Amino acid sequence: MSNIYTNSRVYCSSSKPFNKNQVDKNYLFSSIDLFFCPKCLSPKALYQTYFEIVYKFCSNCLTDFTRSKDQHTCSKNCFICPECSSNLEISFENHNNNSKSFNFKCVYCKYYFKTPIINKPKPLISIINECKTDPFNVLCHKISDELRDTNMSEKLSERAIKNLQFISKESIEDKKEQITTAKYPMPKKLTTKKSIFCMSCRTVLFAPIVENVPPLTNKVLIKYNAVDYLPHISSSKLIDNIHLLNFINPLKTKVYLEILIPNNENCKTEITTTEFILGPKSSNIVKTIPTAYLTESTSQSKSELILRKGGKMYQEPTVDNYHEFFEKGINWISIPIVVSSDEKEVELPIHVKLTCDELPEKELTKIETSYWSIIVIR
Repeated sequence: MSNIYTNSRVYCSSSKPFNKNQVDKNYLFSSIDLFFCPKCLSPKALYQTYFEIVYKFCSNCLTDFTRSKDQHTCSKNCFICPECSSNLEISFENHNNNSKSFNFKCVYCKYYFKTPIINKPKPLISIINECKTDPFNVLCHKISDELRDTNMSEKLSERAIKNLQFISKESIEDKKEQITTAKYPMPKKLTTKKSIFCMSCRTVLFAPIVENVPPLTNKVLIKYNAVDYLPHISSSKLIDNIHLLNFINPLKTKVYLEILIPNNENCKTEITTTEFILGPKSSNIVKTIPTAYLTESTSQSKSELILRKGGKMYQEPTVDNYHEFFEKGINWISIPIVVSSDEKEVELPIHVKLTCDELPEKELTKIETSYWSIIVIR
Protein backbone atom coordinates (compact mmCIF):
# COMPACT_ATOMS: atom_id res chain seq x y z
CA MET A 1 0.00 0.00 0.00
CA SER A 2 1.18 3.52 -0.73
CA ASN A 3 3.13 5.37 1.94
CA ILE A 4 0.60 8.21 1.55
CA TYR A 5 -2.06 6.11 3.29
CA THR A 6 0.03 4.29 5.91
CA ASN A 7 2.53 6.94 7.04
CA SER A 8 -0.09 8.79 9.11
CA ARG A 9 -2.92 7.64 11.35
CA VAL A 10 -6.01 9.40 12.65
CA TYR A 11 -7.06 9.44 16.31
CA CYS A 12 -10.68 8.27 16.71
CA SER A 13 -12.26 7.96 20.14
CA SER A 14 -15.84 8.47 21.32
CA SER A 15 -14.94 8.92 24.97
CA LYS A 16 -11.19 9.32 25.52
CA PRO A 17 -9.79 12.79 24.65
CA PHE A 18 -6.48 13.08 22.82
CA ASN A 19 -3.39 13.35 25.05
CA LYS A 20 -0.35 14.57 23.14
CA ASN A 21 2.02 13.32 25.88
CA GLN A 22 0.61 9.80 26.02
CA VAL A 23 -1.27 8.75 22.91
CA ASP A 24 -3.41 5.63 23.24
CA LYS A 25 -2.46 3.67 20.12
CA ASN A 26 -5.62 1.59 20.37
CA TYR A 27 -7.47 4.57 18.89
CA LEU A 28 -5.10 5.22 15.97
CA PHE A 29 -6.32 4.11 12.54
CA SER A 30 -5.13 4.57 8.96
CA SER A 31 -7.43 6.93 7.07
CA ILE A 32 -8.07 4.23 4.47
CA ASP A 33 -9.79 2.16 7.22
CA LEU A 34 -12.07 4.99 8.39
CA PHE A 35 -15.45 6.41 7.42
CA PHE A 36 -16.43 10.09 7.44
CA CYS A 37 -19.84 10.86 8.92
CA PRO A 38 -21.60 13.64 6.93
CA LYS A 39 -23.72 14.59 9.96
CA CYS A 40 -21.15 14.41 12.79
CA LEU A 41 -18.51 15.83 10.39
CA SER A 42 -15.80 13.65 11.91
CA PRO A 43 -13.87 10.48 11.01
CA LYS A 44 -15.35 7.27 12.37
CA ALA A 45 -13.51 4.02 13.11
CA LEU A 46 -15.20 0.67 12.59
CA TYR A 47 -15.85 0.28 16.34
CA GLN A 48 -17.87 3.53 16.21
CA THR A 49 -20.29 2.05 13.68
CA TYR A 50 -22.81 -0.78 13.47
CA PHE A 51 -24.05 -2.75 10.50
CA GLU A 52 -27.15 -4.44 9.13
CA ILE A 53 -26.99 -7.35 6.70
CA VAL A 54 -29.01 -6.54 3.59
CA TYR A 55 -28.07 -9.54 1.46
CA LYS A 56 -26.66 -12.97 2.26
CA PHE A 57 -25.76 -15.57 -0.35
CA CYS A 58 -23.42 -18.41 -1.29
CA SER A 59 -20.74 -17.18 -3.64
CA ASN A 60 -20.49 -20.62 -5.25
CA CYS A 61 -24.08 -21.53 -6.13
CA LEU A 62 -25.46 -17.96 -5.70
CA THR A 63 -28.37 -19.18 -3.56
CA ASP A 64 -30.05 -16.36 -1.60
CA PHE A 65 -30.10 -16.94 2.20
CA THR A 66 -31.05 -13.40 3.27
CA ARG A 67 -34.23 -14.51 5.02
CA SER A 68 -32.42 -17.30 6.91
CA LYS A 69 -31.18 -15.25 9.85
CA ASP A 70 -29.40 -18.11 11.63
CA GLN A 71 -27.87 -19.57 8.46
CA HIS A 72 -24.07 -19.09 8.24
CA THR A 73 -23.04 -21.80 5.77
CA CYS A 74 -24.46 -23.00 2.48
CA SER A 75 -27.01 -25.80 2.88
CA LYS A 76 -26.55 -26.86 -0.76
CA ASN A 77 -23.74 -29.09 -1.99
CA CYS A 78 -21.04 -26.42 -1.69
CA PHE A 79 -17.94 -27.46 0.24
CA ILE A 80 -14.41 -26.11 0.62
CA CYS A 81 -11.10 -27.76 1.30
CA PRO A 82 -10.02 -27.83 4.99
CA GLU A 83 -6.39 -27.51 3.86
CA CYS A 84 -6.44 -24.51 1.49
CA SER A 85 -10.10 -23.31 1.47
CA SER A 86 -10.46 -23.94 -2.25
CA ASN A 87 -13.65 -25.41 -3.73
CA LEU A 88 -14.11 -29.17 -3.73
CA GLU A 89 -15.20 -31.20 -6.75
CA ILE A 90 -17.86 -33.74 -5.78
CA SER A 91 -18.38 -37.06 -7.56
CA PHE A 92 -20.11 -40.32 -6.63
CA GLU A 93 -19.70 -44.03 -7.17
CA ASN A 94 -22.53 -46.52 -7.55
CA HIS A 95 -22.56 -49.70 -5.46
CA ASN A 96 -24.84 -52.70 -5.01
CA ASN A 97 -28.49 -52.21 -4.02
CA ASN A 98 -28.52 -48.60 -5.25
CA SER A 99 -25.95 -47.60 -2.65
CA LYS A 100 -23.54 -44.77 -3.25
CA SER A 101 -20.32 -43.26 -1.93
CA PHE A 102 -19.16 -39.70 -2.50
CA ASN A 103 -15.69 -38.36 -3.35
CA PHE A 104 -14.46 -34.86 -2.50
CA LYS A 105 -11.40 -33.64 -4.40
CA CYS A 106 -9.77 -30.23 -4.01
CA VAL A 107 -9.34 -28.22 -7.22
CA TYR A 108 -6.05 -26.77 -5.97
CA CYS A 109 -4.20 -29.04 -3.54
CA LYS A 110 -3.99 -32.81 -3.07
CA TYR A 111 -6.74 -33.09 -0.47
CA TYR A 112 -9.12 -36.01 -1.03
CA PHE A 113 -11.96 -37.42 1.06
CA LYS A 114 -14.24 -40.40 0.45
CA THR A 115 -17.42 -41.18 2.37
CA PRO A 116 -18.48 -44.68 3.36
CA ILE A 117 -21.19 -46.42 1.36
CA ILE A 118 -24.61 -44.85 1.92
CA ASN A 119 -27.74 -46.97 1.60
CA LYS A 120 -30.38 -44.25 2.08
CA PRO A 121 -30.56 -40.75 0.55
CA LYS A 122 -29.21 -38.10 2.92
CA PRO A 123 -27.90 -34.54 2.66
CA LEU A 124 -24.16 -34.48 2.11
CA ILE A 125 -23.61 -32.41 5.26
CA SER A 126 -25.33 -35.15 7.32
CA ILE A 127 -23.21 -37.83 5.70
CA ILE A 128 -20.01 -35.94 6.55
CA ASN A 129 -21.12 -35.32 10.15
CA GLU A 130 -21.70 -39.06 10.60
CA CYS A 131 -18.13 -39.66 9.44
CA LYS A 132 -16.70 -37.56 12.26
CA THR A 133 -15.73 -40.33 14.66
CA ASP A 134 -12.24 -39.12 15.58
CA PRO A 135 -11.58 -38.44 19.32
CA PHE A 136 -11.68 -34.66 18.99
CA ASN A 137 -15.10 -34.55 17.32
CA VAL A 138 -16.47 -37.16 19.72
CA LEU A 139 -15.42 -34.92 22.61
CA CYS A 140 -17.06 -31.91 20.93
CA HIS A 141 -20.33 -33.82 20.54
CA LYS A 142 -20.26 -34.81 24.20
CA ILE A 143 -19.74 -31.19 25.23
CA SER A 144 -22.63 -30.11 22.98
CA ASP A 145 -24.91 -32.75 24.50
CA GLU A 146 -23.93 -31.63 27.98
CA LEU A 147 -24.78 -28.03 27.11
CA ARG A 148 -28.19 -29.05 25.77
CA ASP A 149 -28.95 -31.04 28.93
CA THR A 150 -27.98 -28.14 31.20
CA ASN A 151 -30.93 -26.53 32.98
CA MET A 152 -31.22 -23.04 31.43
CA SER A 153 -32.50 -21.65 34.75
CA GLU A 154 -29.11 -22.22 36.35
CA LYS A 155 -26.83 -19.25 36.86
CA LEU A 156 -24.24 -18.65 34.16
CA SER A 157 -21.33 -19.17 36.57
CA GLU A 158 -22.68 -22.53 37.76
CA ARG A 159 -23.28 -23.65 34.19
CA ALA A 160 -19.76 -22.59 33.18
CA ILE A 161 -18.23 -24.47 36.13
CA LYS A 162 -20.16 -27.61 35.25
CA ASN A 163 -19.04 -27.47 31.63
CA LEU A 164 -15.41 -26.93 32.63
CA GLN A 165 -15.59 -29.90 34.98
CA PHE A 166 -16.99 -32.01 32.16
CA ILE A 167 -14.24 -30.96 29.74
CA SER A 168 -11.59 -31.57 32.39
CA LYS A 169 -12.98 -35.02 33.16
CA GLU A 170 -13.10 -36.07 29.51
CA SER A 171 -9.86 -34.57 28.23
CA ILE A 172 -7.49 -34.55 31.22
CA GLU A 173 -8.36 -36.85 34.12
CA ASP A 174 -9.53 -39.82 32.06
CA LYS A 175 -7.28 -39.13 29.08
CA LYS A 176 -6.46 -42.55 27.66
CA GLU A 177 -5.67 -41.59 24.09
CA GLN A 178 -4.26 -38.55 22.36
CA ILE A 179 -6.91 -36.10 21.17
CA THR A 180 -6.46 -35.95 17.42
CA THR A 181 -8.71 -34.73 14.65
CA ALA A 182 -9.20 -35.61 11.01
CA LYS A 183 -9.91 -33.04 8.32
CA TYR A 184 -13.33 -33.21 6.73
CA PRO A 185 -14.93 -31.20 3.89
CA MET A 186 -16.27 -27.93 5.22
CA PRO A 187 -19.54 -26.29 4.13
CA LYS A 188 -18.88 -23.02 2.35
CA LYS A 189 -19.42 -19.90 4.44
CA LEU A 190 -21.99 -17.44 3.20
CA THR A 191 -21.04 -14.04 1.79
CA THR A 192 -22.85 -10.98 3.08
CA LYS A 193 -23.50 -7.46 1.88
CA LYS A 194 -24.17 -5.00 4.66
CA SER A 195 -25.01 -1.37 5.29
CA ILE A 196 -22.89 0.49 7.84
CA PHE A 197 -24.26 3.22 10.13
CA CYS A 198 -22.73 5.81 12.46
CA MET A 199 -23.33 4.74 16.05
CA SER A 200 -23.78 8.34 17.23
CA CYS A 201 -26.32 9.70 14.74
CA ARG A 202 -27.34 6.56 12.78
CA THR A 203 -26.40 8.14 9.47
CA VAL A 204 -25.72 5.68 6.65
CA LEU A 205 -21.98 5.61 5.96
CA PHE A 206 -21.96 2.77 3.45
CA ALA A 207 -24.73 1.00 1.55
CA PRO A 208 -24.47 -1.46 -1.36
CA ILE A 209 -26.92 -1.81 -4.23
CA VAL A 210 -28.60 -5.24 -4.05
CA GLU A 211 -31.77 -4.91 -6.13
CA ASN A 212 -31.53 -6.14 -9.73
CA VAL A 213 -27.75 -6.55 -9.36
CA PRO A 214 -25.93 -9.91 -9.72
CA PRO A 215 -24.70 -11.08 -6.28
CA LEU A 216 -21.01 -11.04 -7.22
CA THR A 217 -21.21 -7.46 -8.57
CA ASN A 218 -20.14 -4.83 -6.04
CA LYS A 219 -22.07 -1.65 -6.73
CA VAL A 220 -22.34 1.05 -4.08
CA LEU A 221 -25.30 3.30 -3.37
CA ILE A 222 -23.74 5.34 -0.53
CA LYS A 223 -20.04 5.57 0.36
CA TYR A 224 -18.44 7.93 2.87
CA ASN A 225 -14.83 6.78 3.16
CA ALA A 226 -12.52 9.10 5.10
CA VAL A 227 -9.80 8.71 2.47
CA ASP A 228 -12.09 10.51 0.01
CA TYR A 229 -12.59 13.55 2.27
CA LEU A 230 -9.64 14.02 4.62
CA PRO A 231 -6.28 15.24 3.27
CA HIS A 232 -3.59 12.59 2.85
CA ILE A 233 -0.62 13.44 5.08
CA SER A 234 2.80 11.89 4.62
CA SER A 235 6.45 12.67 5.27
CA SER A 236 9.65 12.36 3.24
CA LYS A 237 13.19 12.93 4.37
CA LEU A 238 15.49 15.63 2.98
CA ILE A 239 18.60 15.47 5.17
CA ASP A 240 19.32 14.51 8.77
CA ASN A 241 16.56 16.08 10.88
CA ILE A 242 14.94 18.03 8.03
CA HIS A 243 11.84 16.52 6.42
CA LEU A 244 8.94 17.42 4.16
CA LEU A 245 5.32 17.26 5.27
CA ASN A 246 3.18 16.48 2.24
CA PHE A 247 -0.56 17.28 2.19
CA ILE A 248 -2.77 16.08 -0.68
CA ASN A 249 -6.38 17.17 -1.21
CA PRO A 250 -8.65 14.29 -2.41
CA LEU A 251 -11.69 16.54 -2.97
CA LYS A 252 -12.90 18.18 -6.17
CA THR A 253 -13.07 21.55 -4.41
CA LYS A 254 -10.40 23.64 -2.69
CA VAL A 255 -9.90 23.27 1.06
CA TYR A 256 -8.51 25.50 3.80
CA LEU A 257 -6.14 23.84 6.25
CA GLU A 258 -4.74 25.03 9.54
CA ILE A 259 -2.32 22.75 11.37
CA LEU A 260 -0.83 22.79 14.85
CA ILE A 261 2.21 20.75 15.91
CA PRO A 262 2.76 20.86 19.69
CA ASN A 263 6.30 20.54 21.05
CA ASN A 264 7.32 18.43 24.02
CA GLU A 265 10.50 17.63 25.94
CA ASN A 266 11.53 14.79 23.60
CA CYS A 267 10.75 16.47 20.29
CA LYS A 268 10.79 20.06 19.01
CA THR A 269 9.80 21.23 15.55
CA GLU A 270 10.16 24.27 13.32
CA ILE A 271 7.82 24.58 10.34
CA THR A 272 7.62 27.17 7.57
CA THR A 273 3.84 27.67 7.50
CA THR A 274 0.79 26.35 9.35
CA GLU A 275 -2.06 27.82 7.24
CA PHE A 276 -2.52 27.09 3.56
CA ILE A 277 -5.05 26.37 0.80
CA LEU A 278 -5.11 23.22 -1.33
CA GLY A 279 -6.74 23.32 -4.75
CA PRO A 280 -9.13 20.68 -6.14
CA LYS A 281 -7.75 17.40 -7.43
CA SER A 282 -7.11 17.00 -11.15
CA SER A 283 -7.90 14.22 -13.59
CA ASN A 284 -4.22 14.31 -14.59
CA ILE A 285 -2.86 11.90 -11.98
CA VAL A 286 0.83 12.81 -12.35
CA LYS A 287 0.00 16.43 -11.51
CA THR A 288 -1.46 15.34 -8.16
CA ILE A 289 1.75 13.61 -7.02
CA PRO A 290 4.08 15.66 -4.77
CA THR A 291 7.56 16.12 -6.23
CA ALA A 292 9.04 14.19 -3.30
CA TYR A 293 7.35 11.02 -4.63
CA LEU A 294 8.21 11.45 -8.30
CA THR A 295 10.93 9.10 -9.55
CA GLU A 296 12.88 8.54 -12.73
CA SER A 297 11.64 4.99 -13.16
CA THR A 298 9.01 5.92 -15.76
CA SER A 299 9.21 8.37 -18.64
CA GLN A 300 6.06 10.22 -17.57
CA SER A 301 7.26 10.67 -14.00
CA LYS A 302 10.75 11.74 -15.12
CA SER A 303 9.31 14.28 -17.58
CA GLU A 304 7.13 15.79 -14.85
CA LEU A 305 10.11 15.91 -12.49
CA ILE A 306 12.25 17.76 -15.03
CA LEU A 307 9.39 20.13 -15.81
CA ARG A 308 9.00 21.07 -12.16
CA LYS A 309 12.64 21.21 -11.12
CA GLY A 310 14.42 22.35 -14.26
CA GLY A 311 18.06 23.06 -13.51
CA LYS A 312 17.49 22.41 -9.77
CA MET A 313 16.53 18.78 -10.40
CA TYR A 314 19.82 17.40 -9.07
CA GLN A 315 20.34 20.02 -6.37
CA GLU A 316 21.16 18.47 -3.02
CA PRO A 317 19.35 19.81 0.07
CA THR A 318 21.52 21.39 2.76
CA VAL A 319 20.96 23.13 6.07
CA ASP A 320 21.16 26.49 4.28
CA ASN A 321 18.90 25.83 1.27
CA TYR A 322 16.21 23.45 2.61
CA HIS A 323 13.65 26.31 2.46
CA GLU A 324 13.89 26.15 -1.34
CA PHE A 325 12.25 22.71 -1.26
CA PHE A 326 8.93 24.24 -0.24
CA GLU A 327 6.60 23.43 -3.13
CA LYS A 328 2.94 23.76 -3.96
CA GLY A 329 1.11 21.90 -6.71
CA ILE A 330 -2.37 21.74 -8.13
CA ASN A 331 -3.86 20.01 -5.05
CA TRP A 332 -0.84 19.38 -2.83
CA ILE A 333 1.80 21.15 -0.79
CA SER A 334 5.21 20.09 0.58
CA ILE A 335 6.34 22.00 3.66
CA PRO A 336 9.91 21.73 5.08
CA ILE A 337 9.96 20.92 8.79
CA VAL A 338 12.89 20.63 11.20
CA VAL A 339 12.43 17.86 13.77
CA SER A 340 14.84 17.94 16.72
CA SER A 341 14.81 14.64 18.58
CA ASP A 342 17.26 12.05 19.85
CA GLU A 343 15.00 9.21 18.71
CA LYS A 344 15.39 7.57 15.29
CA GLU A 345 11.62 7.32 14.82
CA VAL A 346 9.30 10.06 16.00
CA GLU A 347 5.51 9.90 16.15
CA LEU A 348 4.58 13.52 15.51
CA PRO A 349 1.08 14.66 16.59
CA ILE A 350 -0.59 17.11 14.18
CA HIS A 351 -3.88 18.85 14.86
CA VAL A 352 -5.66 19.43 11.53
CA LYS A 353 -8.46 21.96 11.09
CA LEU A 354 -10.23 21.52 7.75
CA THR A 355 -12.75 23.84 6.09
CA CYS A 356 -14.29 23.63 2.63
CA ASP A 357 -17.59 24.37 0.93
CA GLU A 358 -19.43 23.92 -2.36
CA LEU A 359 -19.41 20.12 -2.22
CA PRO A 360 -21.75 18.66 -4.87
CA GLU A 361 -23.24 16.02 -2.55
CA LYS A 362 -26.77 15.96 -1.15
CA GLU A 363 -25.96 14.87 2.40
CA LEU A 364 -22.68 16.78 2.62
CA THR A 365 -22.50 20.27 1.11
CA LYS A 366 -19.59 21.56 3.19
CA ILE A 367 -17.00 20.34 5.68
CA GLU A 368 -15.83 22.04 8.84
CA THR A 369 -13.98 19.65 11.10
CA SER A 370 -10.84 19.15 13.16
CA TYR A 371 -9.00 16.04 14.27
CA TRP A 372 -5.64 14.73 15.45
CA SER A 373 -3.30 12.82 13.19
CA ILE A 374 -0.06 11.01 14.06
CA ILE A 375 2.64 11.17 11.42
CA VAL A 376 5.69 8.88 11.57
CA ILE A 377 9.00 10.68 11.04
CA ARG A 378 11.98 8.43 10.36
